[in-house]
Amino acid sequence: MRILIVNDDGFSSGGITALAEALCPKHKITVVAPDRGRSGMSHALTFKQPVTVTKIDGFLWDCYKTSGTPADSVLIGVELLKNNPPDLILSGINDDLNLGTELTYSGTVHSAIEASLRGFPAMAISARARSEQDFRNTAAYFVQNFDYYMSITAPEFPISINIHSSEGGNIGNKLTHMGERKYLDIYTIVENGEAHTYTLDGEPLHSEKNNDDSDVVAFLAGYATITPLTADRTDYARLNALKNIREPR
Repeated sequence: MRILIVNDDGFSSGGITALAEALCPKHKITVVAPDRGRSGMSHALTFKQPVTVTKIDGFLWDCYKTSGTPADSVLIGVELLKNNPPDLILSGINDDLNLGTELTYSGTVHSAIEASLRGFPAMAISARARSEQDFRNTAAYFVQNFDYYMSITAPEFPISINIHSSEGGNIGNKLTHMGERKYLDIYTIVENGEAHTYTLDGEPLHSEKNNDDSDVVAFLAGYATITPLTADRTDYARLNALKNIREPR
């Protein structure tokens, strides 16, 4: 199988390297990823400005770094492989989780959505990984379940997978919906004359809205979570309710 791998952490990050190493014995792997960390870029694309693409030697797979965003990497990868298009596009392994409303900001997740918009089956893979071994454990679990993940993936519906990075840390896979995961925003402010710098960090807040079938709760219960996604953000329940309100003439 021909697989294009992208991410938002950079072409040489531990997650993308572990994933490519785990898959390359049986698949033709091409990595196209940003030249540095680009987390939190969501679905940003570079329009009407040049993006530099550089071939990087020294890997067991074809590897390219770009000056663009994670979603740019998808488009550039598809362009590079246009004579032999990929059968699958993977995004990750992200070095932290993408649960609940975090998906809104994630470059990892939106790279998979961009791939889907281009007609490719796609998966986003995330883990709270702090070491090379964590990434290897995550990649090994993904490969172990690869056939199952492929069986539930379609070009119209990319999936977001969150995997526990500890060895033997997943009690199984569970299909989930996107829960709520809001943060207490914490800014570190440094004053420097008239200029001020603001650095954003935060802590996740507990939400009463999450049920057992949400990705947030299921992951905390020990499951690897799988959430099918769509680029359509229409609130259909609200749309149907609004249709019952008489429009002004």
